[in-house]
Amino acid sequence: MTKTVDKLNKATSSKPNGSGPSMSSDEIARILRMMAVQGKTGLLDCRYERVELQGRIVNAINGSLNAEDEESWERRRAEAEELLSEFHEQDGAGHSTPEWIRPTMDFVFNNLLTGNLDLAEEKGLVALDAAKKDWQKGISCANLALLYRKTGKLDKAVRFALRAVKLDPRNGGFWSDLVLVSLDADRRDIAQEILRQVPEMANLEDPTDSWRLHLLKFAADYERHLDVPELARLYEQINSSTDATDFDRM
Repeated sequence: MTKTVDKLNKATSSKPNGSGPSMSSDEIARILRMMAVQGKTGLLDCRYERVELQGRIVNAINGSLNAEDEESWERRRAEAEELLSEFHEQDGAGHSTPEWIRPTMDFVFNNLLTGNLDLAEEKGLVALDAAKKDWQKGISCANLALLYRKTGKLDKAVRFALRAVKLDPRNGGFWSDLVLVSLDADRRDIAQEILRQVPEMANLEDPTDSWRLHLLKFAADYERHLDVPELARLYEQINSSTDATDFDRM
């Protein structure tokens, strides 16, 4: 296990010019396969520490994102901003690691609602530096990976997504994030190796399965990658299940 982690550390470090993973495609694929096997005893959509006020902020942000009109969007956005201010006044509202969760919530708010992606990146990096536990570092890395995907910094996105998987390989969400950013970055070697493992990791006929929900949520993003056979087969399996329309693109 130690040798595997050491090699994956090398895989997630940048080349001298910062252009991307420094290992060959075959070596990265081999390591990912080993990690998948080690985690196959039960990849899960992990649940981590969340205090009550933090949950209210998340609900307000989700409410704004799902708002049907501008008035509702602004009302929920203002609610989220007010709750976030209260969260800071309470120094994380009882969270065990306030120095990590506070910038993490700032990251989420700015990444999803304000559009200030420079500030989101700053807060994400502060959170990563403040994280004390591997699952916290993994969340911070995954957050940054999706931000870099959004801003078109795809090599960085792949590196941070790889780091998230290395830090917490039992979190199924990190694996699915890695597939998404790898396809966008034209690193099909990484994505295909993970996608080959999905039938053994997931139950795509289960409406609550994290892989199924991820593939439905990002269906529009994956549409341009359906020439990847492993991905196309997964969507065929989802579409053949009777409850697929219940989660139509989330």
